[in-house]
Amino acid sequence: MPDARPTIAQIIPQLDAGGAELTTLEVTQAIVMAGGRALVLSQGGRLAAGILAAGGEIIPFPAASKNPLRILGNVRRLKALAARERVSLLHVRSRAPAWSALLAARSLGLTVLPARDAVRALQAHGSRLQSWRRAPLRGSSSSRGQQLQGVQGLGERALAARPCQRETVSR
Repeated sequence: MPDARPTIAQIIPQLDAGGAELTTLEVTQAIVMAGGRALVLSQGGRLAAGILAAGGEIIPFPAASKNPLRILGNVRRLKALAARERVSLLHVRSRAPAWSALLAARSLGLTVLPARDAVRALQAHGSRLQSWRRAPLRGSSSSRGQQLQGVQGLGERALAARPCQRETVSR
């Protein structure tokens, strides 16, 4: 029987120590505590164990490449993965995977939630993005509750999730 929980896929190139990586861990905790399923698509790193301990799932994904051919290959990978895993939302934390996510989401009718770095990269092509109605683009804030509120099935439960204790994360 397919998993009925909302599935959020976060895409980040590496899971080493840094602001985006710690936020990925916190959002994973919030998703799981709110009753959702947290997927993290990444090439791995030092915080991978924390993602797994929080109840998230890591799927190996070559998100770091800025090679246009690799980005297009990642579109195919994302489309297949999103369909297979029943992804509700793609949360992107870097420029290169933002393009892959946007193209994949457009064909699947998914929402893409880019983090600030990804938004800057995509803003240069804002007029083109306006016509992509099937892949809504929502700016990301630093509040994971605000990020997750719009996902059907999570809603207010995401606001109750507590942040991780940063001192427990090995650096």
